[in-house]
Parts: sequence; C-alpha cells; structure tokens
Amino acid sequence: MLRFCLRYFLTHTLLLFTIAGYAQLNNTAQPIKITKGSSLTLKANTKNAQHFQWFKDGTPILNAVLNSYTVSDAGLYTVIAFNATDCSSEISDPISIIVEPKQTLLADISIVKLTELTRIKINDAVTYTLKINNKGPEIANNIVVEDPLPDGLEFVEIPFVTGVNSQFNSAKNTATWEIKQLNKGESLDLKLVVKAINPGNVKNVAFVKADETDPNLTDNTSDAIIETMELKIPNVFTPNFDGKNDYFEIPGLENYPENEIVILNRWGSHVFEQKHYDNKWTGEGLHEGTYFYILTIKMMDKQEIFKGYITLIRDKKK
Repeated sequence: MLRFCLRYFLTHTLLLFTIAGYAQLNNTAQPIKITKGSSLTLKANTKNAQHFQWFKDGTPILNAVLNSYTVSDAGLYTVIAFNATDCSSEISDPISIIVEPKQTLLADISIVKLTELTRIKINDAVTYTLKINNKGPEIANNIVVEDPLPDGLEFVEIPFVTGVNSQFNSAKNTATWEIKQLNKGESLDLKLVVKAINPGNVKNVAFVKADETDPNLTDNTSDAIIETMELKIPNVFTPNFDGKNDYFEIPGLENYPENEIVILNRWGSHVFEQKHYDNKWTGEGLHEGTYFYILTIKMMDKQEIFKGYITLIRDKKK
C-alpha cells in the first residue's frame, strides 16, 4: 500500500531574533556574523508543523526538534518541518553563521592612594584619598576598588560619593567601591576614614580593576604608609629607688630606636645626653627641680623633635 504525504505547510522560512526582538531574513545567502561567546536564535516560521529537525552542515543536530534553535558555533544551518502525519517539508534555505573573534576593549584604569598625614598619634583618625583615573583608550565599565585594612587600622567610615556604591565588609576587613562607568580621561576621588590602633609603620594597599582588558597593570595598585606614634612623655619622676617612677621613662620609645635625648638645666647647660636612649636616666648628681628635654626621633626617614620639661623630685622612701 502506497502512502501519500499531503503537504499542509505554508511559508517555510527562517527568522533570526535576539533579545531586542525579531528580524526577518530576506536574504538567506548573506552570512550572519556573531562574536565568539555570544549566540543567536533561529526560528522556523512554518504553519501546520508538529515538530522539526535542525541541521548543521547537513548533519542532524541531536534533540534539536523545536521550532527554534540557538546557535553559537559557525556553520550552515537548515531545518525541516513535519506535520501531524509525519510528512516533511522541503529543507529550508541555509543560513550561514560566522563566528568572529571577540573584540578586545582596552581601558588603562589607575589608582593613586594618598593621605595628608603621614605621622599620627595612636587612636587618631586619618583620611585616605583614592584617586581613580581612566587613561583610555576605551570607556571603563564596572570598576571595582578594594582596600583591605591591615592590622593596626580600624574602619571608621566611607564618605558618600554620588553614583558610587560603597560598603565595608567587617568579616574581610575590606572597603569596596563599585563605579558603573568612567569615560576616557575621567577621574574620581574616593575617601576612606580609618583609625590607627597600633604604634609603628602601617602600609595600606588598595587595588582597582574593570571589565575591560588593562594594558598596564603596574598602576592598578597603590599604597600609603603612615606612622603611628605612641609616646607618653612624663613631666615628673621620683628617682628615690623605691621601685616606683625611679627613671625618666618614655613609654613607646622602644619603637623608635634611632633617637637622641638631651637634658638641660634652667640655664641651658647640658646635664645629660644619650643616643639610643634606654629609659634609664635617674638624674644622678642633680638637685631637685625642673629640667628641660629635647628628644629627637627618626620617623619614616625624617627627624621629629619633641621639647618639654621634666620635674625631678627626690621623695624619701616610705
């Protein structure tokens, strides 16, 4: 018994559509170009069809039996439609897909971290400025700036900047800023306020990145160094050898071994001086009274000078 297929197919064409909508293919001989990593969807515009079979380069594609098929690889794509009696349409005109290399977008995004104060006292606040700049040649998108705080610094606040999403992650001890876009030549200043909680030098490094390929990674990090000073210079000591306050002792001076102290009397004469002061001066041979000190400390390759007075009292032991 011979079986005849009655074709009830109307208008057998292919449509290309993207997220933005549909586009009719009037000239199927014209290759369609897509970027590597992207895709597009082909749709069979055939009425009275129950199922389909898509082909790539003449070979059936496994499980490609719906009226649309999403492609991301280069090749010649065709489709056949089948009606309720399993009769097939003619094979469609081919659509040629060409995959081109993804265009590399370049944006040299840089960061410079600054602080007005390089020497502060313990528990003082200091504000960092992070200067973000796009040197081009393309627009920089989805810029992320991160500033992980080292030991010795405690987060205080991130001042608000219009158009910038900022947050502080206490678990990671990291400040983060998200900038949607910076045009070529455009720059932006970010602020971060912290508090110094430990004495000594603290180096703080910040990082920046964007979606685009950065041709110069050397300017994607920047650091700033501050020195936190904790010197409590007393103004009185009692060298009577009762085990209490017997020495002119400066707590915190041990953190600055490169130092020199000079003690003068009221007439400006030197009565004691020592480099690398060991906190052991007792005022030996001197009378009770007021004396003056000049303490010189090397801090971050610079000399810091402290001046003041000290009163020597020789109380009797009780």
